[in-house]
Amino acid sequence: MNLFKGKNGKEKVEHIAVILMRQDEGIGYICKLNHTQKTIDIIDERAFPYSNAWENLVYDIDELLFTFENTHAIEIKKASFFVYSHLIDSATGDLKLTYLGILKDILHENKLESLGYIELEESLAKSYTNIEQAPLNAVLIEVDNPAISAFVYQGGSKVFAHSVAKTENLIADLEEIFKHLDKGTLLPARVLMYDSSELESESHTILTHSWPDNLFVQLPRVDVVREHELKQAIILGVTEEVFGISTATQVSPAVVKEPLSDQAAEDKDEPAPEKPSAEAGSTETPMGFVIGRDIKDSGSQVTPTTVSQEEPSQATTVADTYTETEEISSSSIEDGSKDNIFSKIKSSVMSIKSRFIQQRELSGSAGNKKLVMTGLMVGAVVLLFGAGVAVLYYFHSATLTVLYKPELIEDTVTFDKELKFTEFTEEFTVSASVKTTGTQDIGEKASGEATIFNADDNAKTFEKGTELSTSGNLVYVLDSDVTVEGATKTITDDGDVLASTSKATASITAAEIGAKHNIKDDTKMSVDGFSDTTYFARASGAISGGTTKEVQTASKKDFTRLDGLVEEELAKKSKEKLKEISEKGNIVDELTTIDKTDESYSKELSEEADTIEADVTADVTFFSFDDSKIKETLLKKFKDDVPSKYVLDEDNVTYTIVSAQRDEDTEEITIDIEAVGSPVLKIDSDALVDAVKGSSLDAIRSDLEKSFNADGYEAEVQTPLPFLQSRLPWFSQNITVESKPLSK
Repeated sequence: MNLFKGKNGKEKVEHIAVILMRQDEGIGYICKLNHTQKTIDIIDERAFPYSNAWENLVYDIDELLFTFENTHAIEIKKASFFVYSHLIDSATGDLKLTYLGILKDILHENKLESLGYIELEESLAKSYTNIEQAPLNAVLIEVDNPAISAFVYQGGSKVFAHSVAKTENLIADLEEIFKHLDKGTLLPARVLMYDSSELESESHTILTHSWPDNLFVQLPRVDVVREHELKQAIILGVTEEVFGISTATQVSPAVVKEPLSDQAAEDKDEPAPEKPSAEAGSTETPMGFVIGRDIKDSGSQVTPTTVSQEEPSQATTVADTYTETEEISSSSIEDGSKDNIFSKIKSSVMSIKSRFIQQRELSGSAGNKKLVMTGLMVGAVVLLFGAGVAVLYYFHSATLTVLYKPELIEDTVTFDKELKFTEFTEEFTVSASVKTTGTQDIGEKASGEATIFNADDNAKTFEKGTELSTSGNLVYVLDSDVTVEGATKTITDDGDVLASTSKATASITAAEIGAKHNIKDDTKMSVDGFSDTTYFARASGAISGGTTKEVQTASKKDFTRLDGLVEEELAKKSKEKLKEISEKGNIVDELTTIDKTDESYSKELSEEADTIEADVTADVTFFSFDDSKIKETLLKKFKDDVPSKYVLDEDNVTYTIVSAQRDEDTEEITIDIEAVGSPVLKIDSDALVDAVKGSSLDAIRSDLEKSFNADGYEAEVQTPLPFLQSRLPWFSQNITVESKPLSK
């Protein structure tokens, strides 16, 4: 029966979403799963920018999945995430709480089953190892907008990893990372880079830079990870998650049968022994096996006088057959004791010795030497044979593994008043600092005097702040109010009227800083809002004193990075505290709150600074519950769903909290969990061994299927003797029985 085919016999089609998460954008892939061949194919991909960083990521991915489903007419139920390493907390190795919470929201809002998250760097390293069939020796450089990371692989193992905030100088960032290398460490001469828009130029920068002689083994070769190599790494990572295998293509999961041994071939050619009807009075062992088998299956012959001529009223079990055979088989083992076996061996040797002595007396001294040698050889053979029988009987071990069909019980359960939560609040104070990356121009404004001319008959007052501008769009403002009298008119002797403009001197200052506002004397300027034929101005001497220079300042991005570091420190301290209180119960991460009570920053936004520091005090509140109470409730809920001949206990019940809410008014807590019960097959080990001892694997599987009225039950035998791997040896006294579910 193929578990991956539908009722019509066609292959079930399953699609999963794979999301590659960067800081400011992502790439979505749709993968089609082939369960028969255990392969994964990418059928579509789309890059998507974040509409508002990670704040609206839930809606961005919801829109992406909607597009995929509409385009391909599919339904997506599972998702896997690939993340950049700077999103991982270096102290704990887990995804930072901020990002982890967002991923959980994505899964919850889109009703997706999570396949987990994978660091892209690790998947790339495995992919290169898989492709090149050799341990990886390289430096992987990961480039993202907020950070740059480097990972050193030697002999296939990651021996170094470090991240720093990204600046405009790639070489300076790498030098800062390499400062953290152990003294004397030599880097591999291969560099693999991913993933920004200028990798070609950046790789050339690394290649041409003059590195210290004691840093790289030799001049490094710099390669850029191509798109197809990135996809190959993603397929490899998802294949490991889904199928638990480390290659993208695998053999079909159909059962591969081992070649038959000579003895097995003989058994196969023999006609199948006729078994008594189960309806005619079958014998059922305590674990439910009904077995009727010809006595020759036990591997021993029965003398005719032992078998009754009457039909038995009940079917003979293998256990009964073995007991009967044991009583009438080889006389070398009568009561099962070690002393008896070795006494038999000793008596046999003494008997042989006495015969040789008698023969020697009859044949004379000429054949003495030959008889002695022959006797010693025969005695040694007998001793070795006896020792072999004893070792096999008493010291040989075997393990019988029963592989049963998993009968999972799944349900979503809500807990509210049934659970009591314990609240813990701890105050933490953390500090963090970052280098500033903002820039700003500072300097002085040019200033001087200007003469304002009035050609109108009436006086005009220009208020402080009135703008004067040159033909080159340089703007200056009046430092104070200025009044210019009206123009005067004079009548000449000839009767002509001459108009003389009035003027007034005013102090002016450039509207912006910078040397470009330094202008020469008599530069003409227009008055904002007025015609040049009525009002205009000219510089009264040079306008000077304007200067400018660029300084480093605290930017909004720097404060965002600083807040992220503060959150990381708070999360780190929270995890340390969790270790102390974990014995009191399980912690619900979704309910953990961080309330910042005091924040202090060394600089203001846009203030000149090389670094900014933050000191933050916060109250972190945890909520815990008793795990045993949940499992106790689940066991009661699952009790009626446990199949016959299976048993379910707390160790085989698992659950995942999918959501948790706390009512701020009533302070009541409600959690929703997805619970899975994995019932275990009940096995009476002694009865099973008695029933199937000496049987072949095919016979054991057949008996299992009859006992449970279903097919699909398997069995495995592990024994030190390779030729007995297909049969449970009848002579083993140390037989261990174990069970485990069949893998789907």
